Amino acid sequence: AKGIVMANDRTILVEHGGYLSLSYDWGRNVLYRMAREGKKMAMRMATTAKIPVAPGLLQEAKLSFQRKIKTLKEKYSVPEDLILNFDQTPLSYVSSGSHTLHNKGAKSVPLVGKGKKKQITGTFTVTMSGNFLPMQLIYEGKTPRSLPQGITFPDGFNLTFTPNHWSNEDKVIEHLEKVIFPFVTEKRKELELADNQKAMLIFDVFKGQKTDRVHNTIANNNCVSVFVPANMTNYFQPLDLTVNGAAKQFLKGKFQEWYATEIASQVNEGVDVYSIDISTKLSVMKPIHARWLAGLYDHIRNKPDLIRKGFEMAGIVEAVNKELEPEDPFEDLV
Repeated sequence: AKGIVMANDRTILVEHGGYLSLSYDWGRNVLYRMAREGKKMAMRMATTAKIPVAPGLLQEAKLSFQRKIKTLKEKYSVPEDLILNFDQTPLSYVSSGSHTLHNKGAKSVPLVGKGKKKQITGTFTVTMSGNFLPMQLIYEGKTPRSLPQGITFPDGFNLTFTPNHWSNEDKVIEHLEKVIFPFVTEKRKELELADNQKAMLIFDVFKGQKTDRVHNTIANNNCVSVFVPANMTNYFQPLDLTVNGAAKQFLKGKFQEWYATEIASQVNEGVDVYSIDISTKLSVMKPIHARWLAGLYDHIRNKPDLIRKGFEMAGIVEAVNKELEPEDPFEDLV
């Protein structure tokens, strides 16, 4: 819809000084109204299910997680600038919406970009004080030629590759050595702390970062680690709770804006609406996506409150600032 509006009169759009805002809620409302009027059509969307966790188990995991953080914070006097969380997240080249209008009862509902698995892995790192560190971007490939060419990324970015774009032990250590440890070293100097001042790294139990080699690398650089409870990252991983979602929403917005512009361009060239064909091949999307990622860095870096909110929602702020319920030594005997 946005592409058609842009082709006819973009000045009516809010971002161009007009009155029309084609928001997410507006799009859903239009689709619902069309579904009601069309007897054979229905609103459809993609869904994902979260594994339910028993309240008692969730509370036990939270207290154990908080105690570890509280103990290390007090033992080593770790400042908020040196309490870090890092996490890997998939970043799709094509970020489509989740809703469309389709025939009732249809088992297959096609959406632009859905089903296309072309993506990279981004490793994000944040501090409890609200810093967003340069990203590690892992591309799919076997040589440096797989990396985006001709794109200038912000200083400190770690561009790398694996055959399947997944992170592994080597890439975790690479991220530690190229992004996290340099930040920690610089922050110690800035805060006039000792060279052996401990930093606390909070991350999940992904097998590539729970190895002896990773553990030793962390310890040898005067850092301590805390694992997010297994299968509970959606409760206790700060990045999962705020930044990862905001990053994907940013990329989705960039994709939709680009897609609308491409539609408008073809319409202006006289292409029939039903004949519009927009290529989302990897060769087309990789450099465009890379520029969006460079913009994403500034977008998140300028949202320290969003970053801190993740630590608050994960219970880490509470763990650091409040007295916690003492551990029951007979808990396992009940």
